[in-house]
Amino acid sequence: MVINEFLPDLDSSQDESKSEWVELANTSETETIDISGFVLEDEKNNRLIVSSEYTDLLEVPPQSFSVIYRNGSTFSLNNSSDIIFLFESTNSATPLDTVAYEKTKEGESLGRFPDLTGDFRDGLTPTPGAPNQPVATPKPTTKPTITPIPIKVSKVEAVTTSTKDEPNYQEQLENESTKISNKKTPETKVETQDLVQDRVIESTQSASRSSILGSIALVASESSRSEPDETIPSDQLKSKPKLYPFFFIASGLSFVIGAVVKFVREHSLFD
Repeated sequence: MVINEFLPDLDSSQDESKSEWVELANTSETETIDISGFVLEDEKNNRLIVSSEYTDLLEVPPQSFSVIYRNGSTFSLNNSSDIIFLFESTNSATPLDTVAYEKTKEGESLGRFPDLTGDFRDGLTPTPGAPNQPVATPKPTTKPTITPIPIKVSKVEAVTTSTKDEPNYQEQLENESTKISNKKTPETKVETQDLVQDRVIESTQSASRSSILGSIALVASESSRSEPDETIPSDQLKSKPKLYPFFFIASGLSFVIGAVVKFVREHSLFD
């Protein structure tokens, strides 16, 4: 027989003088053992002689347990530290088993793990008359983790458009747009861009026509002046330069201006 488990520090609602207990185990695999007259003794030599007054099971089957309750005896288990001796009888000089302990915890037992042959462990769930069990460790509650979602903020950069190298008609377009915008009501501002475009085109065409007419007039004037004058000597007439090539220059200029106007109409300069 061995000491298999004991409970020295009971729950505060229980009476230790009656409810403290020691569990004995029969390690034999074949023999039933009668524990009547066995003795439990503490460090102060206080004794408890096993009888039906302290247990319900005196004849312990193989690999089984019998629980011995204090039940008012002088034998006791200190909560701080103590030594438990198990003797086969009052006349035995050598104990069958001895267990010393130094710390306890309320409501938790100390016992062999595994039963019968294992070393003593503290912090067990009390199981008088049954196999020993460690205290169930509560599983930690997993808290959900909140992961911040990064928010991407697009960087907006200001774009500055330079107008230093733009043609003169762009400045004219802005001036005309400003004049028309100041005169128009909110309902007619949608038409401003078209009106500005028409004015610039008309101005360009007018300049083109004026240039062509001026060139033609200049050619005509030079032509009339180029007729032989009776009062002018013939040798002077030969040295006077001819102005007919200017006519072709004027025609070419007209063609270029017309091409510019067409380019302005077809491309996105007024979009």
